[in-house]
Amino acid sequence: MNELRTRKLKRTGMKNRKAVKARKTNQRKGSRAKLKRLMRPLSSGR
Repeated sequence: MNELRTRKLKRTGMKNRKAVKARKTNQRKGSRAKLKRLMRPLSSGR
């Protein structure tokens, strides 16, 4: 899994840098917590 992700990052190059920046800003906004909240009911439902 991790290996595949790194390979993708290498392929994308410059695009990847922008994506990383966006990801960091999203974390600051707290969207990560929101995602976790959404995921919890799904996992419990199964």
